[in-house]
Amino acid sequence: MYETELSILKGLYRKGTFDSPFYRKLVNDENCFNDYDSFQKIPFMRKEHLRNTTVMQRTTTPVDDIYGFFSSSGTTGAKTFYAYSNEDKKIHELFVRRFFNSLGISNKDIGAIMAPVDTGVMAVSYTHLTLPTILRV
Repeated sequence: MYETELSILKGLYRKGTFDSPFYRKLVNDENCFNDYDSFQKIPFMRKEHLRNTTVMQRTTTPVDDIYGFFSSSGTTGAKTFYAYSNEDKKIHELFVRRFFNSLGISNKDIGAIMAPVDTGVMAVSYTHLTLPTILRV
């Protein structure tokens, strides 16, 4: 059970996803992903763990590859900020395009943003998809 998920996590570990100072303390070697029992030994994180570190302590994204930053809404306290890489941006835009296409909306349709876009991720997706094409989705 969970072999596929653990294999993916082990691959992410080998790729360097957990190499930031913050995560290195929690996930110190790929054996954390050998089996479900090992995985359960990884300490549980809470929001205060994230809020008590800087964005750069948590990210493994090189500074030159950071597209921008985004934050949580802060409804449960202070906002928590995260790095948003160029790769994150590409993946998110692909997801948004596929989502709109699944609704029958294409880049030939005119769209309007009917909700606030104060979160960085939503604003990046919508502005990238709409503003350069004069509000086309």
